[in-house]
Amino acid sequence: MKTTMKTKLDESRLFFCCINLLVAALMFYLSKQTPFYSDDIGHAMNVDGTRIVSVKEIFEMANLSYFTWGGRYLSQLLVRYFIVFHRSLYNTLNAIIFVSYACTIHHYVYSKRVSNIFLVIIYCFLWLFTPSFGGSYLWMTGSITYLWFMLPILVIGFIYYGRWKRIISGEESYRSGNLVIRLFKCLGLFFLGVIAGWSIEAASSTLLFALSVFLLILKRKKYRIDIEYVCGWLGVLIGWCLLILAPGNFARAGVVNESANILKRYIFRIGRETFYSLSYLTIPFGIAVAMLLYLNTISIMGLKDTGRSHGSNMPWRLENTREPFFFVLLALISIYVMTFSAAFANRIFITPIALLLIAIGLLCKKWLDSGEENVPDISARRKALGVMCFFIGVYCLVQVCTAILTCSVHSIPIEKYIDYHYGEAERGVIN
Repeated sequence: MKTTMKTKLDESRLFFCCINLLVAALMFYLSKQTPFYSDDIGHAMNVDGTRIVSVKEIFEMANLSYFTWGGRYLSQLLVRYFIVFHRSLYNTLNAIIFVSYACTIHHYVYSKRVSNIFLVIIYCFLWLFTPSFGGSYLWMTGSITYLWFMLPILVIGFIYYGRWKRIISGEESYRSGNLVIRLFKCLGLFFLGVIAGWSIEAASSTLLFALSVFLLILKRKKYRIDIEYVCGWLGVLIGWCLLILAPGNFARAGVVNESANILKRYIFRIGRETFYSLSYLTIPFGIAVAMLLYLNTISIMGLKDTGRSHGSNMPWRLENTREPFFFVLLALISIYVMTFSAAFANRIFITPIALLLIAIGLLCKKWLDSGEENVPDISARRKALGVMCFFIGVYCLVQVCTAILTCSVHSIPIEKYIDYHYGEAERGVIN
């Protein structure tokens, strides 16, 4: 029996690796075929129009951008470096980072084992529901700015989330550890926090909110707060301040055409966020909310039928959906935090897409793993979900191959572009 289980586990891990290798190969080819476009060309030039030829000039242009355009200093350095010096290396790294990004989302849900079904769901979800797949994951400026810097955000979030899971599962135990090891943990989390905080406005703000809530809950419930987690939070805060308070943000806001009336300005921005969210994220949010309602309804009906309390061994309990609900809430926060920004690009939806994927994954896991006493029922659910994922995966693979053969992966987002902006009457206008 043990040999059979080990064989199945090895086969599952092998299939997991094969899926990731296939996706990495596709991403490498797509990245390689993506030409320099728009901002890529500008990032390769100095102010006087001459081509950047040294690392010194890269720093000079990144400094200029920080003081005149925006606070994304780290991404400006990386974008310019890879455009000028290492385009071929970028193609390889982009494929690796995309797969690492998907695997990090997977590990939020399955940290101790692999789920090939959920991995397929992640890749299909990213392909089908990311508003501009090429702009977010292939275009060099967009990919480095959004995809690459989402990875440290998810990694540091996973470290804190892992601590929370250990606490609620009763696996938390105090180990003082070697002083040198503790020091390295503090420094590691601090610098990772600075990188994560100094990344993307929407994702960085959402991360800072989530980590602050985490520390407040630990303090309120009188759990131990290790110094390394405080260092990580402090790093995120410092990075966030460097990002948000950059002089370039205020300079850029001054050239955006908006109403002088503050009330009208923020009503417009809220409408902008709502409009784009409904345009691009209705289905992902709908799936997450429907699953939340379904599992909570099952829980309430079960309690009424059995008369048992919340503390009983119910297949589903209301407490079990708190974590997915929190991730859905974070997805909403990551959208509406952009209300404080004059500029908006649909590439910021990479953050709510990742958070909704985690929420949906947690809900699917609770649905699949609930009622373990009814093994045939669990097996039937997993087979049904597996068959559905297989056909959706094949459909997405055909789409990707078609896009490769027809070179349409970059034109589709442009053809479907929708704009919500100010007209002469200072009202939201849909074009």
